[in-house]
Amino acid sequence: MLGGMPLKTYLQPYYVANGLVCVAWLPLRYVLPETWRVCEPGSGSFLMTREKEVFALIGFAVMGKLRRATSSHEFLSKVFLYGKTALGLLLFMTFWPGLAVAFAAFMTLALVPTPAFPGAENVEILDGDAFARRCCRPPPEEDRMAPVFVVAFVASWCDACTHADPLFCSLAAEHASVRRKFVSVDVGTFSHLAKRFDVDVSVRTRQLPTFALFYGGKLQRRLPYFDRAKLPDKKVVVKTRFTRESLAKYFLLDLAVKDAVAKLKKIDARREADAAERKAD
Repeated sequence: MLGGMPLKTYLQPYYVANGLVCVAWLPLRYVLPETWRVCEPGSGSFLMTREKEVFALIGFAVMGKLRRATSSHEFLSKVFLYGKTALGLLLFMTFWPGLAVAFAAFMTLALVPTPAFPGAENVEILDGDAFARRCCRPPPEEDRMAPVFVVAFVASWCDACTHADPLFCSLAAEHASVRRKFVSVDVGTFSHLAKRFDVDVSVRTRQLPTFALFYGGKLQRRLPYFDRAKLPDKKVVVKTRFTRESLAKYFLLDLAVKDAVAKLKKIDARREADAAERKAD
C-alpha cells in the first residue's frame, strides 16, 4: 500500500505516462544542443545554475501542495503538473523547437483516462432521473430496510472532484453495503439537480465536490455546508478540507446503519418539533 492505495494502482497509464514525461529532461539534457545555457555554472545565479533554479522553484511549489492534498492522487497530479512546467521552461531556454514537441506530448497526455481507484466498483454512477428515483423518493412506510445514500455531487471538468475520487472510493470500499449505498452524480451535466440542491457549478465554485447524505428521500447532511449564523438570508459556503476521518464521522459511517438511521430520525423529529413551535409562535 502507498498513500492508501495498492501499488498496482500506480502502474496505470495515467501515472506511468505522466511520470515518464516529467523525468524526460534527465536524458534530454545530454542530447539536446545548447543545454549549456542552463546546465553550466554561471548560467543562473552565482549559487545555482538555471537548471537548479527551475527545479528549486518547482520543488518549493510542490511541497506547498503536499500539506493540502486530500489524497496521493491529488499530490501526484500536482507533481505531474509542475514537472511538465519545469520541462517546458528548460526546453524553452535551451532548444525552443522542442517546446512544440513537449506541448504536443502534454496535449496527448490529456487524453489518457483518469485511473480507476480501489472501491470504484462500489460507487454507482447515476443520471438525473435515476438519482431522483433512487435517492429523492420517500420509501414506503412499511419499508424498514430503506438504504442510506452517501452522494458525491461532482462535475466532469472539475479537478477537485477528480482529486477527491480516491477518498470517496476508499470509503465506499469499506462501508458500502445493502443498506448503505455510495452514489456519484454529475451536476455539471444534470444542472437541474445543482439548482435543486444549491450546488454552485460555476468556474469559481467552492462547492465541488459536494458530499451529501440522503435518507427517506430527503437531504440530511452536506459538506461543504452553509454558514447561516452570520448571514441567515445568504448561502455562505464554509470552506472545507475533506479527510477520510471527517467524512466518516459527519456522514455517520462510523455507526452501524440501523444506529445511523435512528440518529437521523431523532434529528428529523427534533426539526419538526422546532418548526411546529416556531409556527405556533
